[in-house]
Amino acid sequence: MIKKIFLTLLVLLIVLILAAVALVMFVDVNRFKPQIESFVQERYQRTLSIDGDLSLSVFPSIAVALPKMALSAPKTTDKAIGIDSARVSVKLLPLLQGQVQADVVSLDGLQADITRNKDGSTNIDDLLGGPAAAADEPATPAAADESATPLAINIGGVELTNANITFNDLAAGSKFALSQFNLKTGAIADNATTPVELSADVSSTNPAMKFAVALESALKLQLAEQQVQADNLQLSINGQFDGMPIEQTLEIKDLKANPGEIIAGLLTTNTLLKQTGRTVTAKLSTPLQMDLNSGAIALPTLSGQVDLDDKAVAPEPLNIPFDGSVKANTKAETANVVLNLSAQEVALNTRVDVKGFATPAINFDIKADKINLDKLLPASEPAADKPAATDKTAAAPEAPIDLSALKPLVLDGKVTVGELIASGARVSDLALTMNARKGLLTLAPITAKLYEGALQGKASVNANGNKVAAALGLTGIQIGPLLTDAADTDLLEGKGDVTVDITTGGATVGAMKQGLNGKAALRLADGAIKGINLGEKIREAKSLLQGGNESQASQDNVRTDFSALSASFDIVNGVASSTDLDGKSPLLRLSGEGKVDIPASTLDYLAKATVVGTSKGQGGKEVNELSGLTIPVRLTGSFDQLAWAIDWSVAAKEFAKSKAAEKLGVDQATIDAKKAELKEQAQAKEDELKAKAREREDELKEKAKSKLEDKLKKLF
Repeated sequence: MIKKIFLTLLVLLIVLILAAVALVMFVDVNRFKPQIESFVQERYQRTLSIDGDLSLSVFPSIAVALPKMALSAPKTTDKAIGIDSARVSVKLLPLLQGQVQADVVSLDGLQADITRNKDGSTNIDDLLGGPAAAADEPATPAAADESATPLAINIGGVELTNANITFNDLAAGSKFALSQFNLKTGAIADNATTPVELSADVSSTNPAMKFAVALESALKLQLAEQQVQADNLQLSINGQFDGMPIEQTLEIKDLKANPGEIIAGLLTTNTLLKQTGRTVTAKLSTPLQMDLNSGAIALPTLSGQVDLDDKAVAPEPLNIPFDGSVKANTKAETANVVLNLSAQEVALNTRVDVKGFATPAINFDIKADKINLDKLLPASEPAADKPAATDKTAAAPEAPIDLSALKPLVLDGKVTVGELIASGARVSDLALTMNARKGLLTLAPITAKLYEGALQGKASVNANGNKVAAALGLTGIQIGPLLTDAADTDLLEGKGDVTVDITTGGATVGAMKQGLNGKAALRLADGAIKGINLGEKIREAKSLLQGGNESQASQDNVRTDFSALSASFDIVNGVASSTDLDGKSPLLRLSGEGKVDIPASTLDYLAKATVVGTSKGQGGKEVNELSGLTIPVRLTGSFDQLAWAIDWSVAAKEFAKSKAAEKLGVDQATIDAKKAELKEQAQAKEDELKAKAREREDELKEKAKSKLEDKLKKLF
């Protein structure tokens, strides 16, 4: 019986071999090319072009070799997919026994142009069983036969050479290209370890990037369990990202992947970005967990460091270590990030929650013990060290302020800082609440402690029209240390309140300066005006008006004390006007009016000091004889170089009208002569100040612009 069965099988095998030989020898497979092309046209409405002869062999292997072929896009003759050549060979006898044994599978010159339309469909949906195919013929899933024995697969390797694939995403407005894509593997079989090499050039338009990719690994294949493992996988990237040169390496250890999940014991990345004047290096390491069914991704223990060397950002190189965790779900479109980082006098604890990836809603909480921005940001270059602006540079248009990033933002969060140092100013217990909707960013409320006082207020930035508004109130502050630290100005002393309520808008910094409108007010007590001792000057008035020498040079170590000082300002188109200066001291009463030109950073203010009838306080009893006399003092110049001058001609006129002249025994002729002399001196002084102001006008404008840009950068 066994012999008969053997003979029967032998006869069947001989017949099969003879049939295969006859098929190859007597059947011309190329005669089926028209039928194949016709089938593709009828089934997919695509044009298939076969440029060459098909090659088929059956024994001892089923081998198919394809010539150059091209497949058009649906309902057109435009080429969508093509190959230069392809070959696959499968041994026949093992296939009859349920085993797939093949030589190297090779594919050369693959070209594919894939387009994603604005509605989300693609031009290959019909080939992949997507929406286009479903519309023509509903797919019927085949019933799985769980009892069937899976095929045993053994392939000599896979070689994909010179592939070029483009992906044009019309929905996102970007284009992605994969060129010179090459893939080579070793033998593919169950429980085998195969080397893998991959290389490609990658480019895209949004974001703009272009780089070369190379991957190497040895994969452990468990085909029966549908699982792949790798002890070590290395990926390198070299190229440019948004115009910035980038070098990056990625290493994955203890990788396990199957259709349901991807797990890595450790993922490490090293990144190097280099530009003129800037070097950034970053290292990150974390385990990786991905559930492909639920869409969950986790980086449970994230750690690393960013090193930044950029004088335009920080005067010294920054080393920023960080740690935290990341959780995300691609199907639910949620993400949670916990990040702790530190740098020079900066320590942050940050939590960020995101819902929705296309239009994300972001909620965050940022806490910091201390932030010293002066250690992070470069010091402003002194104006005296800058070259004078040429006509060409002065005429150059300002760069526009772009707030468009706020428009899609949906943001809610809180920021608390124990101690903040910025531009020399020191703030403690800073707290603010932030939210953004439809281009409007609101900071409210804002609270802080500073210079023995407190800050309360609110601010907003509106991308619709580039508008900015702020309403701030400072109560009980020491104005002297604040001005010294924040503005490097030693002009005032005193404790009191400052209020500011302003709005502005414009496309550039200069436009925002000129568009500044609102109100401001100042109320101080028990302070001093630095740089002039009005009591001393009034005491000198007696000898001056009696024919003595004038002495009025500014001195840094002199001051005019006051018990109370207040003023309010109306701000219109960048110019703050004040008419209600009110100051009190035992000797004097102050009044005055003038303007502050914010775009030009200059002051022009006339203060009037009137002597009161008292022998107490500055000046001593000698000034009693001048009771009722008014001395005008004009303050002019830039914020950082204010100059004052007493208008002695007006003072002499006031003196002539007063009874003090009679008490001092000064006749009218002497007064008129002295008045004329003083008028000439005052005019000369005024001309000198105007000349200096004109000489420094370009320099002041440039410095004011730089300072405001720095303030805006720190604010936003």
